[in-house]
Amino acid sequence: MTVLHDFSSDEVEYFERQYPEDLEHIFALHGPEMPLLIFTGTRDNRHVEEWQKHFALIERRIDFLFCLFFHVLIDQALNSTRRRERLNTWSASRRHVAQPKLHGVLGTARSNISPFYLLTSAALWRDDETDVDKKLIAYSRLFRRESEEQNIPYDFLVTRDISRVTQTFANHYSEFVRPYFHNQKPDMELLELWGSLLLRELGVTHANEGDI
Repeated sequence: MTVLHDFSSDEVEYFERQYPEDLEHIFALHGPEMPLLIFTGTRDNRHVEEWQKHFALIERRIDFLFCLFFHVLIDQALNSTRRRERLNTWSASRRHVAQPKLHGVLGTARSNISPFYLLTSAALWRDDETDVDKKLIAYSRLFRRESEEQNIPYDFLVTRDISRVTQTFANHYSEFVRPYFHNQKPDMELLELWGSLLLRELGVTHANEGDI
């Protein structure tokens, strides 16, 4: 098992206690199948307005989006590699939380979209007082630890799926902005940096030589 300590008690506390509650708060409206537009700052869309109001009540929005990003990333990798395991998170009272499913416009197509759209959304909610780069890596390592503790083959998922989709984002991050982000534009330099940080964290090299 990999031993990692590069995350703070604050991040552990959020992941173990508050994140499941925030997730259930979003699920309370229509279940775990969520349209991305909840998190993109889209205005004047009555179909997602109720969801957006619920999301606005989440105090630590960037923590939530980072956790949701890694949660969906691992869940989709398990599906892509046809593994039977599931990454379970829980609240302090040990209530199991359903697996979040991320969909495109309004979520009506019931087809999953890339979790990197969530990472793109997170760039909209940064603040000057938070070291978001450090927090991103901290949650990456926290989710690795959590996966290993649940006997999920994290390194296998990285090799077979996660490295590939991360490479795609790092090389083509601007394409993740065009479909859904009309009212607000994320910081492109920040997205480029996050792609590079995640590739380094995963041990992927030659980030600019094309998709793997």
